[in-house]
Amino acid sequence: MAHWLKAYPNDKDHTFTHGHETGNFRDRKNLILIDDDEDDHCFFIAALKGQTYKIQCTRYLKPREALDKISQNRGPQPAYIFIDLNMPQLTGLECLRILKETPTLSAIPVIIYSTSSNSNDIETFKRLGAAAYLIKPASIDALTSRLSAFF
Repeated sequence: MAHWLKAYPNDKDHTFTHGHETGNFRDRKNLILIDDDEDDHCFFIAALKGQTYKIQCTRYLKPREALDKISQNRGPQPAYIFIDLNMPQLTGLECLRILKETPTLSAIPVIIYSTSSNSNDIETFKRLGAAAYLIKPASIDALTSRLSAFF
């Protein structure tokens, strides 16, 4: 199941409100996170609080469900899709290939979000069309800083 979260980083409490978003899509960044680790979701969401844009993040624990929902989406495309590399059901590599082979989804920038710093992995993903390869840092502050390059 997807979880809808919206962050308004300029609010003094920096909270996320759960529930379906019905506001104007033009004044915020929409993104998708596909990662099978719920702790990594929490870490990622905490880092989004430090961004200066309004952000709506749809999170998926199951890659197949994510790809089904993304391909059925009739609304605005996400600004970015962040995908974990190592997942049991469908790997980040397989997800990237599917997205890049689907004409309606191939233009969406895909960022591989992984603990692996293997240079072969990084080169493979660049060659296959990933917009970036983001190594999961050890701190929320470091991730907040790295994410600011996208927002």
